[in-house]
Amino acid sequence: MNKTYLLEVFIEHQLQQLNRPFTYTYQGSLIPEKGIRVKVPFRQQSLIGYVTGINVIEDINAYQASSPYPILNITEILDEKPILSAELLLLVDELAAQQFSSKIGLLQAMLPPSLFPSKQSQRSPKVAYEDWLIFTNEPVIAKLNAKQKNWWISVKDNKKIRTHDIKSKAAIQFFLDQGLAKIEKVEKRRFDFKPLKVEAKPILSMDQQEVVNQINLSSQKIFLLEGVTGSGKTEVYLTLSEQVIKENKTVLMIVPEIALTPIMMSYYHQRFGEKVAILHSGLTPAEKFDEYRRILRGEVFVVVGARSAIFAPLKNLGLILLDEEHSETYKQDNSPYYHAREIALWRRQFHNCQLVMGSATPSLETRARAQKGIYQHLRLSKRIFEQSLPKTTIVDMNQTQNLSGFDSIFSQRLLDGIQLRLQQKEQVILLVNRRGYAQSIVCRQCEFRFTCPSCQVSLAYHAQINSLKCHYCDHLESLPHQCPSCQGQQLMKEGFGTEKVVSSLQRLYPEAIIARLDTDMASVRSNPTQILKKFQDKQIDILVGTQMVAKGHDFPNVTLVGVMLADLGLHVPHYRATERTFQLIAQVVGRTGRGFQPGEAIIQTTMPNHYAIQLGAKQDYASFYNQEMKERKLRQYPPFTFLARFELTSKDQNLLDEVALELTQSLKNQLEQIAEVIGPNIPYPEFFAGVFRRRILLKYKKYQLLQPILQTIYPLLLTKKTVKILLNIDPYDI
Repeated sequence: MNKTYLLEVFIEHQLQQLNRPFTYTYQGSLIPEKGIRVKVPFRQQSLIGYVTGINVIEDINAYQASSPYPILNITEILDEKPILSAELLLLVDELAAQQFSSKIGLLQAMLPPSLFPSKQSQRSPKVAYEDWLIFTNEPVIAKLNAKQKNWWISVKDNKKIRTHDIKSKAAIQFFLDQGLAKIEKVEKRRFDFKPLKVEAKPILSMDQQEVVNQINLSSQKIFLLEGVTGSGKTEVYLTLSEQVIKENKTVLMIVPEIALTPIMMSYYHQRFGEKVAILHSGLTPAEKFDEYRRILRGEVFVVVGARSAIFAPLKNLGLILLDEEHSETYKQDNSPYYHAREIALWRRQFHNCQLVMGSATPSLETRARAQKGIYQHLRLSKRIFEQSLPKTTIVDMNQTQNLSGFDSIFSQRLLDGIQLRLQQKEQVILLVNRRGYAQSIVCRQCEFRFTCPSCQVSLAYHAQINSLKCHYCDHLESLPHQCPSCQGQQLMKEGFGTEKVVSSLQRLYPEAIIARLDTDMASVRSNPTQILKKFQDKQIDILVGTQMVAKGHDFPNVTLVGVMLADLGLHVPHYRATERTFQLIAQVVGRTGRGFQPGEAIIQTTMPNHYAIQLGAKQDYASFYNQEMKERKLRQYPPFTFLARFELTSKDQNLLDEVALELTQSLKNQLEQIAEVIGPNIPYPEFFAGVFRRRILLKYKKYQLLQPILQTIYPLLLTKKTVKILLNIDPYDI
């Protein structure tokens, strides 16, 4: 007789009110395990759930009789083996408690769509197979005719070959009929990676070797590798990875942008071939499914990926690498909130492995921890081959004599620099951290401004599709021929973005090949890889892009970088605005002069004397760190305090304000000695995706004092049906 199991199951709905296990029974022939998905009945629905606990009971009838409610049977077991390891299940528990997230939400963040604990996973791609011919015997050559000999000679050096690769069906049938081979169905890998061209393994410089030695000899396990742009951090990562893999351990390599994944993947593919898997949101569901299962089966030694790859189910981790650790893309900005760096720290502790975080411009929080000795601080202070840092020029765009007569978005200095590089067959990168053609469209006659119906912010004009687009919710509408308010036809374009810059450059330099790289181009997943490959192969003269062009790229033929709208981020009312601006400028300036030709950077700004602009141009991180830490201490922002943010949303603005004021007062009363409560504030945009928003910010010193009070308060907030309340620990936006 089969045993009766009691299964603790989290159902697929992410509502916080349902963020608890529901009990079901199972009496089938399979032995269930934690970490599998099951189909369950729930309130007249058939749902998918995730098993997090299992108990065996002797007498189901007695148990049912003692239960205050009937215990239902599961409908079906969907997985024979767990799809998450015990480590990652433990991580789900800890994250849910710390971040106040739903466990199902976290599970869905960790898994590819085909393995989601949800009904939609049943419609996602499954395993794909292809037929392989496995050769088991050799023929007697003398007994073969000419055609048969030809068939055999073409395949005899292969132990196995895909039937798809043999053009003759008659040949396949001959091999089978003669008992020379058999057909096996082998799981197909649908991700077809085409590596970029990268340099062969170089010899480490003295500085790089010293860093590797320090890591190998240190009793510390967490390292901040601060290296100027072009100092060779990637080769340090690769060398450390080789050492770990020789010990039969695995490596997790995380990069901040999908656009950087193919480059890093190419370096790892060159060293480790098919033992490398890739995970990021740009893969198709089928490709993600295949890559995830390869990792789960232990077929790879290295996983390269963006933020969500931090959950890759690698076993026996020996090394975690977090490149460009300062990047804000490592923070998930919608629920479930998590930061890849914090997950990396947790997994490092679980595996007792090394964690190396690299950056030319570390986040202030990480740099402060290194200064305190919590992390070991390592430096690469010189570029490979002793190249000098680029010459930089800051151009004041307030001075009309600096502007080009062709188009005032350019300084004459920048256009002269571009002209010179085109003549010398060198390449140029232009950073314009705003996409689209124009920032907004305004009627000259009545000053009507086109705004998003869901967010009430200005719609940007995109010339390539002749449409207006919201850069918050992606609402799209055609550009009308007249003003909807006064029917006037004088519609004026204000501001500029990447499209406008490309358009102007094409008129100026008709012979130049110009490409654009921003999130609009990246909406087609193959575009970033193709554009970067063409630029690497010198098939593109000028690359115009947003921050996607600023990080991690190594193009030796780039000798000029131009930064347009360098002070754009300084106008945002945010405590991180200065740090973001400095990092962006310092990073993009570092893209030039990485080969044997000297590099130059020209920075256009209306705030030429701001220290973020001045120090970013020099890549002077030490001076910036000292200055910015004084500002943060004065205003008591991280790393001198920690932050938590309540975000309240509702379609009813009056009710939202009422609840926000009530919650603020309650928090002030209960957290008086523990945290400073700021708000309620109105974020920008106030109206987003059809709801009004309010935020309440907490500043605190010790989370262990704050957490138990939040655990008491937060469940009570979930009872307010018409106001949604989310809690974000350590938010990047306030």
